[in-house]
Amino acid sequence: ATPKILFLTFTNHLNAGGEIFRINRILEEIKKDGKCQELILLADPLSRFSLRTLLDKKYPLVYGYYDRSIVQQASAKARELSKAWKAISSVQKKRLLQYQQQDLFSGLQYNLDFLYSTEFIQLTITFYLTFKKIIAQENIKAIVLSSQNNIFEKCLTAAAQQHQIPVFVIQHGTGLATLQSIDAPEQVKFAVFGDYYKKKLRELGVKEENIRSTGPIIFDGIEEYRRLSTPQEKSSPTLLLMTSPLVEDRFLPLETYFERVRNIIRNLKQLNL
Repeated sequence: ATPKILFLTFTNHLNAGGEIFRINRILEEIKKDGKCQELILLADPLSRFSLRTLLDKKYPLVYGYYDRSIVQQASAKARELSKAWKAISSVQKKRLLQYQQQDLFSGLQYNLDFLYSTEFIQLTITFYLTFKKIIAQENIKAIVLSSQNNIFEKCLTAAAQQHQIPVFVIQHGTGLATLQSIDAPEQVKFAVFGDYYKKKLRELGVKEENIRSTGPIIFDGIEEYRRLSTPQEKSSPTLLLMTSPLVEDRFLPLETYFERVRNIIRNLKQLNL
Protein backbone atom coordinates (compact mmCIF):
# COMPACT_ATOMS: atom_id res chain seq x y z
CA ALA A 1 0.00 0.00 0.00
CA THR A 2 1.15 3.53 -0.73
CA PRO A 3 2.40 5.26 2.44
CA LYS A 4 0.35 8.24 3.53
CA ILE A 5 0.96 11.50 5.34
CA LEU A 6 -1.89 12.43 7.65
CA PHE A 7 -2.97 16.07 7.84
CA LEU A 8 -5.39 16.92 10.64
CA THR A 9 -7.32 20.10 9.99
CA PHE A 10 -10.50 21.85 11.08
CA THR A 11 -13.55 23.36 9.43
CA ASN A 12 -12.43 26.91 10.15
CA HIS A 13 -9.12 26.30 8.33
CA LEU A 14 -10.82 25.94 4.95
CA ASN A 15 -11.27 28.87 2.62
CA ALA A 16 -14.26 29.42 0.35
CA GLY A 17 -12.72 27.24 -2.35
CA GLY A 18 -12.18 24.31 0.01
CA GLU A 19 -8.42 24.83 0.24
CA ILE A 20 -6.67 24.57 3.59
CA PHE A 21 -4.89 27.89 3.86
CA ARG A 22 -2.37 26.77 6.50
CA ILE A 23 -1.01 23.75 4.63
CA ASN A 24 -2.08 24.12 1.00
CA ARG A 25 1.45 24.72 -0.32
CA ILE A 26 2.73 21.62 1.52
CA LEU A 27 0.00 19.53 -0.09
CA GLU A 28 1.05 20.81 -3.51
CA GLU A 29 4.67 19.75 -2.88
CA ILE A 30 3.63 16.26 -1.76
CA LYS A 31 1.62 15.78 -4.94
CA LYS A 32 4.61 16.90 -7.05
CA ASP A 33 6.95 14.53 -5.21
CA GLY A 34 4.65 11.54 -5.71
CA LYS A 35 6.27 9.29 -3.09
CA CYS A 36 3.39 9.53 -0.61
CA GLN A 37 -0.31 10.23 -0.65
CA GLU A 38 -1.91 12.82 1.58
CA LEU A 39 -4.80 11.89 3.86
CA ILE A 40 -6.67 14.97 5.05
CA LEU A 41 -8.96 14.37 8.01
CA LEU A 42 -11.39 17.00 9.21
CA ALA A 43 -12.60 17.69 12.72
CA ASP A 44 -14.82 20.36 14.22
CA PRO A 45 -15.26 21.86 17.70
CA LEU A 46 -18.64 20.18 18.15
CA SER A 47 -21.64 22.43 18.66
CA ARG A 48 -25.25 22.66 17.51
CA PHE A 49 -23.95 24.08 14.22
CA SER A 50 -21.50 21.22 13.61
CA LEU A 51 -23.65 18.81 11.62
CA ARG A 52 -24.36 21.20 8.74
CA THR A 53 -20.76 22.46 8.80
CA LEU A 54 -19.35 18.95 8.53
CA LEU A 55 -21.82 17.72 5.90
CA ASP A 56 -20.83 20.59 3.61
CA LYS A 57 -17.13 19.63 3.55
CA LYS A 58 -15.38 17.45 0.97
CA TYR A 59 -12.79 15.81 3.23
CA PRO A 60 -13.32 12.64 5.31
CA LEU A 61 -14.08 13.10 8.99
CA VAL A 62 -12.23 11.81 12.05
CA TYR A 63 -15.56 10.65 13.46
CA GLY A 64 -16.04 8.13 10.65
CA TYR A 65 -13.40 5.87 12.22
CA TYR A 66 -15.22 5.38 15.53
CA ASP A 67 -16.49 1.88 16.19
CA ARG A 68 -18.29 0.03 18.97
CA SER A 69 -15.07 -1.50 20.30
CA ILE A 70 -13.43 1.90 20.77
CA VAL A 71 -16.46 3.31 22.56
CA GLN A 72 -16.65 0.30 24.89
CA GLN A 73 -12.92 0.37 25.72
CA ALA A 74 -12.97 4.11 26.37
CA SER A 75 -16.08 3.90 28.53
CA ALA A 76 -14.71 1.09 30.72
CA LYS A 77 -11.30 2.70 31.23
CA ALA A 78 -12.85 6.12 31.94
CA ARG A 79 -15.05 4.71 34.70
CA GLU A 80 -12.05 2.95 36.23
CA LEU A 81 -9.78 6.02 36.22
CA SER A 82 -12.45 8.46 37.40
CA LYS A 83 -13.40 6.12 40.22
CA ALA A 84 -9.74 5.99 41.32
CA TRP A 85 -9.59 9.80 41.44
CA LYS A 86 -12.80 10.06 43.45
CA ALA A 87 -11.51 7.42 45.89
CA ILE A 88 -8.75 9.79 47.02
CA SER A 89 -10.06 11.86 49.91
CA SER A 90 -9.95 15.65 49.86
CA VAL A 91 -7.54 15.54 52.80
CA GLN A 92 -5.13 13.37 50.82
CA LYS A 93 -5.44 15.56 47.75
CA LYS A 94 -4.64 18.67 49.78
CA ARG A 95 -1.59 16.94 51.23
CA LEU A 96 -0.41 15.84 47.80
CA LEU A 97 -1.10 19.15 46.07
CA GLN A 98 0.79 21.73 48.06
CA TYR A 99 3.91 23.80 47.55
CA GLN A 100 5.98 25.26 50.36
CA GLN A 101 3.11 24.44 52.72
CA GLN A 102 0.65 26.39 50.58
CA ASP A 103 -2.61 24.69 49.62
CA LEU A 104 -2.87 24.34 45.82
CA PHE A 105 -5.72 21.85 45.75
CA SER A 106 -8.43 24.34 46.74
CA GLY A 107 -7.67 26.47 43.68
CA LEU A 108 -7.32 23.48 41.34
CA GLN A 109 -10.09 21.27 42.66
CA TYR A 110 -12.79 22.01 40.10
CA ASN A 111 -10.40 21.90 37.15
CA LEU A 112 -9.07 18.54 38.34
CA ASP A 113 -12.56 17.18 38.94
CA PHE A 114 -13.38 18.04 35.32
CA LEU A 115 -10.17 16.54 33.93
CA TYR A 116 -10.70 13.32 35.89
CA SER A 117 -14.43 13.12 35.21
CA THR A 118 -15.73 10.01 33.47
CA GLU A 119 -16.94 12.10 30.54
CA PHE A 120 -13.67 13.89 29.80
CA ILE A 121 -11.52 10.80 30.25
CA GLN A 122 -13.82 8.85 27.94
CA LEU A 123 -13.60 11.56 25.28
CA THR A 124 -9.79 11.63 25.52
CA ILE A 125 -9.41 7.85 25.28
CA THR A 126 -11.92 7.70 22.42
CA PHE A 127 -9.87 10.13 20.31
CA TYR A 128 -6.60 8.40 21.26
CA LEU A 129 -7.84 4.94 20.26
CA THR A 130 -9.44 6.33 17.11
CA PHE A 131 -6.16 7.89 15.97
CA LYS A 132 -4.28 4.66 16.72
CA LYS A 133 -6.77 2.85 14.48
CA ILE A 134 -6.40 5.45 11.70
CA ILE A 135 -2.60 5.24 11.74
CA ALA A 136 -2.63 1.44 11.44
CA GLN A 137 -5.55 1.15 9.00
CA GLU A 138 -4.43 3.90 6.61
CA ASN A 139 -0.70 3.06 6.56
CA ILE A 140 0.25 6.46 7.97
CA LYS A 141 4.01 7.15 7.94
CA ALA A 142 4.02 10.78 9.11
CA ILE A 143 1.65 13.36 10.57
CA VAL A 144 1.42 17.12 9.98
CA LEU A 145 -0.19 19.47 12.51
CA SER A 146 -0.45 23.25 12.57
CA SER A 147 -0.55 23.42 16.38
CA GLN A 148 -0.64 21.29 19.53
CA ASN A 149 -3.34 23.15 21.37
CA ASN A 150 -6.44 20.98 21.41
CA ILE A 151 -7.52 17.51 22.44
CA PHE A 152 -7.48 16.19 18.85
CA GLU A 153 -3.86 17.20 18.28
CA LYS A 154 -2.65 16.01 21.67
CA CYS A 155 -4.33 12.61 21.27
CA LEU A 156 -2.93 12.25 17.74
CA THR A 157 0.58 13.07 18.99
CA ALA A 158 0.26 10.41 21.70
CA ALA A 159 -1.00 7.84 19.17
CA ALA A 160 1.91 8.66 16.83
CA GLN A 161 4.35 8.12 19.68
CA GLN A 162 2.93 4.63 20.22
CA HIS A 163 3.37 3.85 16.51
CA GLN A 164 6.83 5.51 16.45
CA ILE A 165 6.10 7.77 13.48
CA PRO A 166 7.16 11.42 13.15
CA VAL A 167 4.88 14.38 13.82
CA PHE A 168 5.68 17.67 12.08
CA VAL A 169 4.29 20.76 13.79
CA ILE A 170 4.07 23.71 11.38
CA GLN A 171 4.07 26.98 13.31
CA HIS A 172 0.99 29.08 12.49
CA GLY A 173 1.13 31.91 15.04
CA THR A 174 3.24 33.76 17.57
CA GLY A 175 2.15 31.69 20.57
CA LEU A 176 4.51 28.79 19.93
CA ALA A 177 6.94 28.17 22.82
CA THR A 178 5.44 30.97 24.93
CA LEU A 179 3.98 28.41 27.35
CA GLN A 180 5.64 25.33 28.82
CA SER A 181 2.73 23.07 27.88
CA ILE A 182 4.38 21.98 24.64
CA ASP A 183 4.38 18.28 23.71
CA ALA A 184 7.86 17.38 22.54
CA PRO A 185 8.58 13.66 22.56
CA GLU A 186 11.51 12.59 20.39
CA GLN A 187 9.45 12.03 17.23
CA VAL A 188 7.94 15.55 17.20
CA LYS A 189 9.65 17.96 14.79
CA PHE A 190 9.00 21.72 14.57
CA ALA A 191 9.04 24.02 11.53
CA VAL A 192 9.26 27.55 12.92
CA PHE A 193 9.17 31.14 11.67
CA GLY A 194 12.80 31.87 12.53
CA ASP A 195 15.71 31.62 14.95
CA TYR A 196 13.83 33.42 17.75
CA TYR A 197 11.31 30.58 18.03
CA LYS A 198 14.06 28.01 17.59
CA LYS A 199 15.80 29.52 20.62
CA LYS A 200 12.57 29.50 22.66
CA LEU A 201 11.96 25.83 21.87
CA ARG A 202 15.56 24.98 22.80
CA GLU A 203 14.97 26.67 26.17
CA LEU A 204 11.99 24.32 26.69
CA GLY A 205 14.19 21.30 26.09
CA VAL A 206 13.49 20.53 22.42
CA LYS A 207 16.57 19.12 20.71
CA GLU A 208 18.18 21.32 18.05
CA GLU A 209 17.95 18.57 15.42
CA ASN A 210 14.16 18.53 15.89
CA ILE A 211 13.74 22.20 14.92
CA ARG A 212 13.99 23.82 11.48
CA SER A 213 13.68 27.53 10.70
CA THR A 214 11.60 27.48 7.52
CA GLY A 215 10.17 30.99 7.63
CA PRO A 216 6.43 31.64 8.10
CA ILE A 217 5.04 29.34 5.43
CA ILE A 218 1.53 30.36 6.47
CA PHE A 219 2.18 33.56 4.51
CA ASP A 220 3.04 31.74 1.28
CA GLY A 221 0.86 33.27 -1.41
CA ILE A 222 0.16 36.50 0.46
CA GLU A 223 2.06 38.40 -2.24
CA GLU A 224 -0.83 37.66 -4.59
CA TYR A 225 -2.98 40.08 -2.63
CA ARG A 226 -0.76 43.08 -3.35
CA ARG A 227 -2.79 43.84 -6.45
CA LEU A 228 -5.88 44.21 -4.22
CA SER A 229 -4.31 46.91 -2.06
CA THR A 230 -4.63 50.63 -2.68
CA PRO A 231 -2.20 51.69 -5.45
CA GLN A 232 0.81 53.55 -4.07
CA GLU A 233 3.43 55.67 -5.74
CA LYS A 234 6.64 53.75 -6.45
CA SER A 235 8.51 56.05 -4.08
CA SER A 236 6.14 55.15 -1.23
CA PRO A 237 6.25 51.39 -0.52
CA THR A 238 3.57 49.72 1.58
CA LEU A 239 4.59 47.94 4.77
CA LEU A 240 2.26 45.30 6.19
CA LEU A 241 2.27 45.11 10.00
CA MET A 242 0.57 41.99 11.33
CA THR A 243 -0.04 41.14 14.98
CA SER A 244 -1.75 38.39 16.96
CA PRO A 245 -4.64 38.47 19.48
CA LEU A 246 -2.18 38.69 22.37
CA VAL A 247 -4.60 40.67 24.55
CA GLU A 248 -7.58 38.42 23.83
CA ASP A 249 -5.48 35.31 24.50
CA ARG A 250 -4.23 36.90 27.74
CA PHE A 251 -0.55 36.85 26.83
CA LEU A 252 -0.20 40.61 27.34
CA PRO A 253 -2.16 43.37 29.09
CA LEU A 254 -3.73 45.98 26.81
CA GLU A 255 -1.33 48.79 27.77
CA THR A 256 1.79 46.66 27.20
CA TYR A 257 0.50 45.44 23.84
CA PHE A 258 -0.12 48.94 22.44
CA GLU A 259 3.15 50.25 23.84
CA ARG A 260 5.01 47.52 21.94
CA VAL A 261 3.11 48.34 18.75
CA ARG A 262 4.02 52.02 19.16
CA ASN A 263 7.69 51.07 19.64
CA ILE A 264 7.64 49.00 16.46
CA ILE A 265 6.15 51.90 14.49
CA ARG A 266 8.73 54.34 15.92
CA ASN A 267 11.59 51.99 14.98
CA LEU A 268 10.18 51.48 11.48
CA LYS A 269 10.13 55.24 10.90
CA GLN A 270 13.87 55.32 11.59
CA LEU A 271 14.51 52.93 8.69
CA ASN A 272 13.48 55.55 6.11
CA LEU A 273 11.68 52.99 3.97
